[in-house]
Amino acid sequence: MVSEASRNMQDLSTQHSKRLQQEMLNIQQVSKDATKEVCEYVENSKCHFVEQICSANVSKSSMENSLLDCSKKVECSKLQWESAHMSLNNIHKDSLVKIESTVKDNIIKNNALHQEYVSASLALDSDYTVRTRNLLMDVNGALMLDHETKREIDCMTKQWLEQLNSVQQKHDESISKICVQADKSLVKDYLVDKNKSPKSHKRNVTVPSHASIEEMRSQITESKIPRTFASPNRTPFSNVN
Repeated sequence: MVSEASRNMQDLSTQHSKRLQQEMLNIQQVSKDATKEVCEYVENSKCHFVEQICSANVSKSSMENSLLDCSKKVECSKLQWESAHMSLNNIHKDSLVKIESTVKDNIIKNNALHQEYVSASLALDSDYTVRTRNLLMDVNGALMLDHETKREIDCMTKQWLEQLNSVQQKHDESISKICVQADKSLVKDYLVDKNKSPKSHKRNVTVPSHASIEEMRSQITESKIPRTFASPNRTPFSNVN
């Protein structure tokens, strides 16, 4: 009877340990999935940030090239004006009216080119400012979202640790209660008849101590599965009595 009770205790402990191991594996899988999603999100944010930086650099380079082109055209216009002025001095006596007309045409063209250059420069500058502002907003938004995600993960981790500590404490209390109840039940109920004399009487069977029961439980746990936390709703040995 004692052996059968011991085997029942071992079977229940084994089933309990397997169930708890499966629960811990599920929790670990959920944690891995969450970590993977966070890593993917951070990677996507990083790529988006790099793309925005590249776009800003391209815009800056384009604006610088445009300004350089504008400078070259302005310089060219200046040379044209000087050439026109020299031509004016050379042919002033021969064709004053023609020279004045040519000068006016050159002035108009120069003004038109200048207006085009100014407009292009303002447009590029405005576009660069808008893109820079949008990029800054995106970066700030991503940073805020990262901080919010970190706070949520920290909160969830703290709750899980508190739950695991509570489960461990309840498990230890349950083990103590089970051992006390097992001692009482074995002493009270598991008595064997001894028929060596005409008068049959009961003899007490040596009841395993708390330390020996704990040692058997530890050996079973170490030989089959790693130790896991017990569920607070689990009541091992509930059918011993």
